[in-house]
Amino acid sequence: MKLKSLTISGFKSFADKTKIDFFEGITGIVGPNGSGKSNIIEALQWVLGEQSAKNLRGGKMNDVIFAGSQTRSPLNRAEVELVLDNSDRFLAIATDEVAITRRIYRNGDSEYLINHNRVRLRDISDLFIDTGLGKESFSIISQGKVEAIFNSKPLDRRMYIEEVAGVLKYKKEKQQAENKLVDTTAHLERLNDIVIELRRRRDPLEEQASIARDYLEQKRKFDYYKKSHLVLQIQAGMQRSQNIDHELTLCEQAVIKYAGQVEKLSNLLATTKEKQERLDEQIDQVQHQVQVYATQREYFAGQTQVIDQQAHYTAVRQEELAQQISANQATLVETKEHAQELDQQIIQWQKQLIAAENSKQEIANGVAEQDNVVAELKQQQAQQVKLLQQQAQLQSEKKYLTQEQTDSVQQHTKDRDEQVAVIGQLESLQHEAQLATHKIEELETAIAAGREQLEQLETVYQKQKLRVQNTTDQWQKGNQVLQRAQTHYDTLVNINAKYSGYYQGAREVLRNKNQLAGIIGSVAETIEVSQQYLTAISTALGSQAQNIIVTDEQAAQRGINYLRSKRLGRATFLPRTTVQPYQLSISQKQQIAQMPGLVGIASELVGYPKQDANIIQRLLGTTIIATTMEAATAIAQRLHYSRKIVTLAGDVISTGGSFTGGAYRKENNGVLGQSQEITALSQQIKDMQAKLAVIVQQKTEAQKQCQDVATQVTKVQTDLQELQQDEQEKRGQYAILAAKIVQIQEEVARVRARNATADDKERKIATQLGTIVKKLRQVEQALVVNEQAQKRLEKQITAHQVNKQATQVQKQQLNEKIVALTERIQALKVQQKEVVNQQERLQTVVVSDQAALKKIRAQKNVSSQQAQELKQKQIATEENYQQLQQKLKKLQAQRQNWRQKRDENERDYQQASERLNGAKLNRKDIDSQKQRTEEKLDTALQELQAKFSISYEQAARDNQEDNLEEVERQLRMLHRGLAELGTVNVHAIEEFKEVDKRYQFLLEQQDDLLAAKAQLENTMAEMDDEVTTRFADAFAAVQAKFTAIFPQIFGGGRAELILTDPEDMLHTGIDIMAQPPGKKFRQLSLLSGGERALVAITLLFAILQVKPVPFAILDEAEAALDDANIERYSRYLQKLDKDTQFIVITHRKGTMLQANVLYGVTMQESGVSQVVSLALGSLIPKAD
Repeated sequence: MKLKSLTISGFKSFADKTKIDFFEGITGIVGPNGSGKSNIIEALQWVLGEQSAKNLRGGKMNDVIFAGSQTRSPLNRAEVELVLDNSDRFLAIATDEVAITRRIYRNGDSEYLINHNRVRLRDISDLFIDTGLGKESFSIISQGKVEAIFNSKPLDRRMYIEEVAGVLKYKKEKQQAENKLVDTTAHLERLNDIVIELRRRRDPLEEQASIARDYLEQKRKFDYYKKSHLVLQIQAGMQRSQNIDHELTLCEQAVIKYAGQVEKLSNLLATTKEKQERLDEQIDQVQHQVQVYATQREYFAGQTQVIDQQAHYTAVRQEELAQQISANQATLVETKEHAQELDQQIIQWQKQLIAAENSKQEIANGVAEQDNVVAELKQQQAQQVKLLQQQAQLQSEKKYLTQEQTDSVQQHTKDRDEQVAVIGQLESLQHEAQLATHKIEELETAIAAGREQLEQLETVYQKQKLRVQNTTDQWQKGNQVLQRAQTHYDTLVNINAKYSGYYQGAREVLRNKNQLAGIIGSVAETIEVSQQYLTAISTALGSQAQNIIVTDEQAAQRGINYLRSKRLGRATFLPRTTVQPYQLSISQKQQIAQMPGLVGIASELVGYPKQDANIIQRLLGTTIIATTMEAATAIAQRLHYSRKIVTLAGDVISTGGSFTGGAYRKENNGVLGQSQEITALSQQIKDMQAKLAVIVQQKTEAQKQCQDVATQVTKVQTDLQELQQDEQEKRGQYAILAAKIVQIQEEVARVRARNATADDKERKIATQLGTIVKKLRQVEQALVVNEQAQKRLEKQITAHQVNKQATQVQKQQLNEKIVALTERIQALKVQQKEVVNQQERLQTVVVSDQAALKKIRAQKNVSSQQAQELKQKQIATEENYQQLQQKLKKLQAQRQNWRQKRDENERDYQQASERLNGAKLNRKDIDSQKQRTEEKLDTALQELQAKFSISYEQAARDNQEDNLEEVERQLRMLHRGLAELGTVNVHAIEEFKEVDKRYQFLLEQQDDLLAAKAQLENTMAEMDDEVTTRFADAFAAVQAKFTAIFPQIFGGGRAELILTDPEDMLHTGIDIMAQPPGKKFRQLSLLSGGERALVAITLLFAILQVKPVPFAILDEAEAALDDANIERYSRYLQKLDKDTQFIVITHRKGTMLQANVLYGVTMQESGVSQVVSLALGSLIPKAD
């Protein structure tokens, strides 16, 4: 296959449609930086299926469309077409020419075409897979790929050998198989869940269907006996109806008889009642009159008592008024006498005053010379009068204050007594309040203790409740684990019983082994493996665990013939008579006996029947079990990879040195693990049941303790409530006492305030009395001084006017006498006025008392008359009352006689009525019985028709039962049976059939999936073997070419490719060791940059020689080489161009010189690339 042409349109800088033709040999593409020559290589990558915009130096895929320039608008589409010569049918297409086209639009839409027919991107990728072409192949070698070879990790270099080996198809198929395996496993898990769920539904439905069938059978019998019961009931009802009619006739006759007796007695009773009612009316009238007179008796008695009380009060009041009038009249007489005495004294003093004034007038004419002395004397006398008035006023005030002081002291004494009493009451209340406070404190202490006890009990209760909850949760979790284990166990038992995990051939033989003589069972069923060796033994046996052990070769032949005749697949049979054992040699056992990590020989780690020893040793006698992969590797090396070694984790070192290992997402030990898992699950179920029993016992104990604590909590809460009620009562009492105490304290405060006020008042009065006494003494002292002054003046007057002494003395005496008489007369007039006022008051009181006395005497006379009249009325009323009582007794005696007659008549009437009512009730009962009998009869007939759609006559003809008790006994028994069955789902029979059908179908699907899973695993193992072989062969070929090419490229030296893990061809990496001329043999990373690049190019040349490609594109792959290496590079390139087309993008002159055709890329127009060709030194524009 050859590359013919590349057409670019609108791709990156190639705005115009540009076609580049390619010829055999080397085609060079040159041009300045930025001219767009790399866009040609990217166009090739893109048309071959590149999906990374980043690898195309863009941000998104539509960036490859021409974006426009200063003179051109952006385009909306990019298209690249690659034309290949396929005349040698290198590609799997039956055409001589293949055109690969790819388009992309500005809106993101893409198109892929092969020979102008629309295809998928995947179709293009599949077309070039394992051809050496494609986006990841060696058909395009850039400077970056060269650098990637020497910069990449050993594991990453593996891909170059895989490309040569052509295993990408196998890896892709394996990936698809792995995906299918994952899907199959997931589907199997989902199917298993559905099977489990269906089993959960099927088992109850199976039981329900069984119950439903039992129910239908019992229902059939019940209906049979029910129909017979109804017929017998109808027959009995008809007979009963006839009997009731006869009883009803007799009852009607009795009713008529008793009705006549009742009517006769009713008339007699009415007469008796009429007479008694008349007597009752008379008795009521007399009783009413008696009641009236009794009321009058009580009224008159009350009035008499009132009059007596009024008379007594009047007498007492009359006596008091008489005494009061007498006392007042005596006082009035005394007052009148005193008034008369005062009148006489006033008259006498007035006469003396007139005489004295006359004498004074006579003397006044002759005493002018004594005026000064007399004037002074008058002043002293006036002063004396004033002092006397002050003395009188002060004495009056002293008397008033003394009386007020006496009253205040008496009131103060009362207030003090009241204060003492109130304080005593206050102290008593305070003592009660103190006792109440002490009781409240005791109750608060008891309440606090109760609350503390309650908190403790509640804490204990919560702990016990939590314990109950924990044990409940433990039970629920344990029960869930038990249910899951039981379900899983049931599923495995079912699968194991149906051999669902086996291949079809083995499964069909084992399922029908009872029909085939000589079938012992599968290897998995025969051996016993401990859990620690299960994975290793299961891996060691693989599908051989499904091999069938038979007694002899004839049994094997019968099994094979059975499978062939029914076309049920294939199976491997192991006859006990023909199979020979395999064992390790003694020397091999000795070589590994002491090696670390050795577990043992597989056949020695399992249990099996003695007669199957040869078979087990045949299968496992040469398989060695090791602990780890490291130990297994050491043992394998010791035995030169001549035996199969399996680790406990299931990794395998096969004979010949291949390594197999890894892990699945879900552990699977195949059919061998099922039996072991069933045993483990059985023991787990027993252990869990025992554990649940212990948890139930713990839960019961915790619930009992919780209940006990709850009872204690209730008791403590009740006691605490009582204490709190007592506390509330005491606090209420205390509040009342406190309120009373406050009131008493306020009263004490008021009394104390009054006492304090009284004390102040007494002190004030005492102060005032002291002041008045002091003033009184001063006045008395002033009077003494005044009298002395007067005496002194009188002596002066006497001494100076001796001649006028007599006159002056007389005058003085007269003046004094006049003053004294005037004052005396005034005092007597005041006293007289007071006596007159007192006399008037007494006279008014006496007149008022006399009027009151007169009125009382008049009332007394009226009351006496009223008492006599009332006495007469009372006597007349008593006589009438007694007469009426006698009349009432006679009437009551007559009524008693008639009452006895009435009672006798009523008894007779009652007895007759009862007989009549009894007869009527009997008739009513018989009517009811007849009605009920008819209703039952109708109900039975209707039920017979409704339930069985049959008439009574037909049912009676069909009835074979005549013993009602036996029929009822059968009905009771059947009814009890139906009741015990409870609510029955009669649809469960059909529903079970449907569910069971689906269940069996799913089990078959499960078997198919298990077989498919095993097939996929086998297929993947085969693919791994194929990949391992191909990779080893490819590596050997590349290694040989690389070793041979290296001296040619470098002019000497040597190089070698080394596997990092030669035991694992599926995952090993690749190291490169090289020794350029004059250098040491060392790793690639230790060489210079140019040497590394040349080594990488050498490897690429080796790969191209092992697996030539139709064409290869070198994008400045030699950029890092010097001129000497460029020359060797270009010369070797010429050696390869016979089998491969080379398109070389380069700047190096040495490479250009080796090109057969040169294409130049320029940008004559800014942003737009153009291609020109250079052949034989001439420039020829390329136009299309």
